[in-house]
Amino acid sequence: MLECVTFTSLPREDSIIQKADALANEALDSKLPAFPVEKHPGAFVKPIGFVSSPYKVQADAPRQGRLDPIESTIEIYPEFEAGLAGLMDYSQLFILSWFDRSSRDQLWVVRPGRGSARGVFATRSPNRPNPIGLTLVDLLEIRGRILRVRGLDALDNTPILDIKPYHQDIDTHN
Repeated sequence: MLECVTFTSLPREDSIIQKADALANEALDSKLPAFPVEKHPGAFVKPIGFVSSPYKVQADAPRQGRLDPIESTIEIYPEFEAGLAGLMDYSQLFILSWFDRSSRDQLWVVRPGRGSARGVFATRSPNRPNPIGLTLVDLLEIRGRILRVRGLDALDNTPILDIKPYHQDIDTHN
């Protein structure tokens, strides 16, 4: 796991972050997700599903999902099921998730075994101002609204924001 260092003078509006986190937790409980961003009223995030994973707390999750070939499932909410059409044509997917249990006030990260701190944007730490996870997974199966994948590093019940197919010709720098 990454050791994170809090940058104490980070300008933040606790009330906005607390409201967004409260809405995120309420959305998970109610299955009516939405994460508004109050400074930009037109910007919001609405999860399309959630993860069922063996990882229950951050300490359980691998540093990189691709390095730990554990299987997980992603359940897509019924209103988004039609968006899965054609997805089985791809063997790998990018999964964008909302790391809802990550710290949102860290700008510096000390990487294990590497010494000095780096800015969070120079790392893959889950602890970041907007805890958006990006993981490349292997798609194993789709049954209705359930995707079985390998290599996802998200915790159990993590909200899924989006799914995008991996295209070697455009997602790999030649």
